[in-house]
Amino acid sequence: MTEHNPYKWYKDLQEGAEKSRKEQAENFNKSLAKLREKAEAKRQSDQELFNKVLQKMHDENEERKENEIARAKAEAATKAEQEARRKFGTKTENEKRNDEALRQMLRNMKL
Repeated sequence: MTEHNPYKWYKDLQEGAEKSRKEQAENFNKSLAKLREKAEAKRQSDQELFNKVLQKMHDENEERKENEIARAKAEAATKAEQEARRKFGTKTENEKRNDEALRQMLRNMKL
C-alpha cells in the first residue's frame, strides 16, 4: 500500500521550480559566455585595427624622418661643395659658361 501524502503536490512544485531555476541559470550562463566571446572577438578585432593604424603612423613617421635626413644631407653637401668652390676658386661647367657668355657680351659692347 502506498502512502498518500497530501503535500506531495507542494514538493513536486518546489522541485519543478528548482529545476526551472537551474535551467534558467544554465541558459543565462551560456548566453553570458556567448556575449563574452563576442565581446572578446570584437576587442581583438579592434586591437588589430588599432595596431595596424599605429604601425602605419610609425612607418610614415620613419619615412618622413628618412626624407628629412636625406634632404638635410643633400643641402649640407651642396653647401659644402659651394663653400669649397668659393674657397679654392673652382667653378662648375655651368658657371664657366655663364662667365664666358658675360665676357663675350662685354667684348661685344665695347665694339
